[in-house]
Amino acid sequence: MSPLQEKKYSTLDAAKALGVSKKTLLKWCKEKRISYLRYPSGAFKFRESVLEVFMGRNSVPATNAPPQMFLKKAA
Repeated sequence: MSPLQEKKYSTLDAAKALGVSKKTLLKWCKEKRISYLRYPSGAFKFRESVLEVFMGRNSVPATNAPPQMFLKKAA
């Protein structure tokens, strides 16, 4: 799937998937710890593949639940 077709998550949804607050996720963006897209409106979006890789490298979500519970695969 191309990056243009890939599912993208809002800041709130991505934060929930990672088990952190919106504030923490935006801090990670500022620190360049996670990749994101920034729309002209100022909104942040996070590609599903980026969240999956980040989860694998950083032992998140904090809930210890499998990432599949947080990121639903496209049918």
